[in-house]
Amino acid sequence: MYIANANDTIQPHQKVDPVEQLRKDLNECELKLTEERKITQSTVLKNKELKIELQQQKQAIQSQANEKLKQQAMEHELIRKKMEEKYISEMQRMQLQIKQMQELIDSTSQSDYHQMKE
Repeated sequence: MYIANANDTIQPHQKVDPVEQLRKDLNECELKLTEERKITQSTVLKNKELKIELQQQKQAIQSQANEKLKQQAMEHELIRKKMEEKYISEMQRMQLQIKQMQELIDSTSQSDYHQMKE
């Protein structure tokens, strides 16, 4: 059974050769298949391009994140060193004050002792 397409030009009294009709149908199917293959190839190519682009974006983001982490680590180390230096400086200042106060106490005690002795 044959269903006529709009493109077919069959005359009412014309006989359709079944082999010829099958050839036309086969040709039409091959054209559709070729078109579908082109579309598939195009889609595969586009997917590959998008995958590459996505990988490049991922690498760029990872690189930026690594650089930021490295910078933050350097900043933290700098802050730690400054705090350590401040702590050492403060300890030295306090030790000096303690020493001065001890010397003052010692000298005052000796002075008081001499005064009491007299």
